[in-house]
Amino acid sequence: MSTAPETPTPLHPDMRAWLDAVRQDTGPGCRELGAARVRGRGADRAAARLPGPAMAAILETTVGEDVRVRRYEPADADTETTIVYLHGGGFVVGDLASHDALCRRLAAATGTPVVAVDYRRAPEHPAPAAVDDAIAAVEWAHLTSARVALAGDSAGGAIALLATARLHARGERVHALLLGYPMTDMSLSFPSVETYGTGHGLDAADLDWYIEQWVPAGIDRSAASVSPISGPVSGFPPTLLVAAELDPLHDEAIAFAHRLQAAGTLVSVRTEPGLPHGFLVMVDALEPARLASERAFTEFAELLTALHS
Repeated sequence: MSTAPETPTPLHPDMRAWLDAVRQDTGPGCRELGAARVRGRGADRAAARLPGPAMAAILETTVGEDVRVRRYEPADADTETTIVYLHGGGFVVGDLASHDALCRRLAAATGTPVVAVDYRRAPEHPAPAAVDDAIAAVEWAHLTSARVALAGDSAGGAIALLATARLHARGERVHALLLGYPMTDMSLSFPSVETYGTGHGLDAADLDWYIEQWVPAGIDRSAASVSPISGPVSGFPPTLLVAAELDPLHDEAIAFAHRLQAAGTLVSVRTEPGLPHGFLVMVDALEPARLASERAFTEFAELLTALHS
């Protein structure tokens, strides 16, 4: 099982330029901006991304507590399986638009329908609202597919894991998991938070603010209801977990993969060298991010195919 490189990876020129820009940005952090302005900044970044591949069909509807979902169906799709996707954004930022291109790329790479979930966000809707919405989307996906996989990046990875635990507790199976640099420890207790928590695109102070918005008052941040690393993992499905070397969440992601492996779960895990948190939505700006994204989605396609056979 791979972890981070023992010595720092030489950076690709795209990555050096990106880090230089990050370190020159001395603007206010999330706590100073507040949720509305943080969301506005996120929407501006999403609007600048290039569109993803065309789909054979796209359907939008609502599930559960009037939660919007968008179903992407690629040409010649295997409709026996559906991937339910939970977007990243610290539980506060992101929506169907922010990860539209990513979901299109995932659907095209796997030949599988993808259902993106516009789950309720903090601080207006703290935990467990987003997890409730993920479960509602899984139940909706099961109306047309025998097998449902869960996928998510960052906070979406946490939501996917918490939903998996709850579904398994009531005897409902998740077919597979795809996790991109997932948040697993809301107490931020792992060393990489300090190592990469300044000047690498996701600051530890902003992480703390995001978690503060999502974890209800009076709930311990390390509680299993909000921190997947503290929860049950027995019987979890085959999992692909992709971490980023220059990510404050790197160590907690790898630690969670080790927990899965110890519990007997089939796990494929790797650290993408020289890349930051969030690289799955940076494919336009960073060539290494594009290649890493393609590797992840191709490997997940292979995992789904192997599970079908």
